[in-house]
Amino acid sequence: MKNRSNLFLLVFTLLFSLTASAQNQSALDFDGIDDAVILPGGAQLAANATQLSFSCWVKLVDNPTNSPRGIVGIRNDVSADFYLAQLSTTEVEARFRNSNNQNFTIDHIGDVQTGAWQYYALTYDGSFMRLFIDGEQVDSIAASGQLGNSTGDLQIGYSEWNGGVSGVPDRFELLGQLDEVGLWNRKLETQEIQCIKNTRISELSNGLLAYFNFNQGIPVSDNTSMTSVQNSLPLGDADLSGFALNGTVSNFVQGNSYGVNTSVVQSGISLIAQNISATYQWVNCTTNQLIPGAVNQSYTPSVNGSYAAIITQCGISDTSACFTINNVGLNEIENDSEMLIYPNPATSSISIKFPVNAEVIQVRIFNLLGELISNKMFEGNEIIVHDISNLSSGSYTVEVKSDNKSWQKKLVILQ
Repeated sequence: MKNRSNLFLLVFTLLFSLTASAQNQSALDFDGIDDAVILPGGAQLAANATQLSFSCWVKLVDNPTNSPRGIVGIRNDVSADFYLAQLSTTEVEARFRNSNNQNFTIDHIGDVQTGAWQYYALTYDGSFMRLFIDGEQVDSIAASGQLGNSTGDLQIGYSEWNGGVSGVPDRFELLGQLDEVGLWNRKLETQEIQCIKNTRISELSNGLLAYFNFNQGIPVSDNTSMTSVQNSLPLGDADLSGFALNGTVSNFVQGNSYGVNTSVVQSGISLIAQNISATYQWVNCTTNQLIPGAVNQSYTPSVNGSYAAIITQCGISDTSACFTINNVGLNEIENDSEMLIYPNPATSSISIKFPVNAEVIQVRIFNLLGELISNKMFEGNEIIVHDISNLSSGSYTVEVKSDNKSWQKKLVILQ
């Protein structure tokens, strides 16, 4: 019974977490004036590190004044810098400063977009610092040393510069939006960066020190009761400073679209996952039980019910929506005496012949990926003609529904 209980808990957790994230995937909008997310003493998490990585999704705003705007990082301008900043509409800066006050800076022009979400990653491995945008390395510089033992903060949406007036640090404020901020005390490999871009950060990622997904607030709503954002790791939450937390700016907003692709298409009584770079486990939504052996990209149930797929990619598992199948055994793939499709193979049109007239006929055509590419309604008749001249050569599934009956036939098109 213990294993069975654990199985139920796993499936329930996956189903619940998907529902929660789908309802509450938010980001933070920074007004460029005084908004900041501050993890007090957060630099201590990476003290004396010889390898480091940052990653985040950011939507930058045009910067016509070319004034610096901090994105995320650690910075004390003496012994511990590791940060990303926007310098202009087309330029970003990445810097590592070691404990001996040696700094190594990338000023990257190009690849930077404004008004659109981009995925940034910055890595340092003890020999090189590398900048990635949208999963691809765009710049690098030789670097060395270790981060100093700083008591400073982890700075999100701003960057402090200690050369301010009368010794008071200036703060370069972000104008734009941030989502999915992560800090590691190791170098992220290129494949990991691409995985994170295509899915999200895993709380189980090796060396992860801090992870803020900003999903605690309700997008474009009243969040004024909130004073902090949750760190997904038990290493301290971060303070919200300066945010209005009500309205369309300086508040939680709708986040970037990221995460495991959990799309599933129904073709007759078959379900087909659309993510082709994953592993699959189909589940019975009614009983919350895994279906033994149902681990392929598609699943055809033997009994009516409600079904979903647990889809795993890059170590991240999410669950699709549940699909109700209620016509198992209702004349699927009947013999030719019931319903005929001809010619087969076909070129420009097909004829569908029924044994008796029907009032309304629905014809849906799916490709090999289970994608619906044609959906037409016809008035009842013993024979209907369906134009397929716009379809490419290949194999298809034709699903025909008439009154209380349903059929599926394979069709080959040769153009």
